[in-house]
Amino acid sequence: METTPNTSAAAVSREKWIETLMSVVQAEFEPPVRRKHRRYPIVGTVRLLARVEDEPIRRTLSLMEGSVDGLTVRSEFELPMDLRADLVVNVAGEPLSLRGRVVHCTQTLGGFKVGFELEFGE
Repeated sequence: METTPNTSAAAVSREKWIETLMSVVQAEFEPPVRRKHRRYPIVGTVRLLARVEDEPIRRTLSLMEGSVDGLTVRSEFELPMDLRADLVVNVAGEPLSLRGRVVHCTQTLGGFKVGFELEFGE
């Protein structure tokens, strides 16, 4: 199964992503967690563009959480593991071009909870 994006849009830098993320979330304190980075609830949309078996996939997803190195979105459709996609993340009216890889896709009531590991070209 081919899982490469069909666009070559340049992704934003890790620093730009962190700057945007920190501008739209509130500082919170939490007990130690097993995760590498803190996840923040965040409202926005994600436009996904990818290819599976040479067929384009275009979806608009609901952003649920963001972190320094990933996103969690809600999707009406299951997405395959390791799918690499171009993502246009719109938070606070500023669309950001990112790239990510599906690291989990879990069925939930009314759809799927999908985790993307962000890939920065630095």
